[in-house]
Amino acid sequence: MDEKMFVISDMLATIDSLQGSPVVAFQGASEWALDAIVTSEVVWMPREDQLRQALLSGVLEFGGSAIRLENDLSGCRCHITIQGRNMVFSGDDACEAYAAALLFLLHERDSKQ
Repeated sequence: MDEKMFVISDMLATIDSLQGSPVVAFQGASEWALDAIVTSEVVWMPREDQLRQALLSGVLEFGGSAIRLENDLSGCRCHITIQGRNMVFSGDDACEAYAAALLFLLHERDSKQ
């Protein structure tokens, strides 16, 4: 099943410990077959609103004040201004543009620590 991707939404998931290993535990309908999965086997793909909120928090952390998204037939561009620098991050859709900008901010934050 390594080649399979599963999308789970509207289900409570918590990080727990099972036999000493961190797992994502799913709390949902009783017919759900997957109770838990080891965290090393899970990739969280944030929704657009989650990316936008994390990006806005990052921009504010760097002293910026806003983000702007524009799109046309060629894709999306996310504009941010931090520390006097105007930057544009592109993607096929809003999620990709927001994610590119957020990854940049995370790298910038980590390089300053």
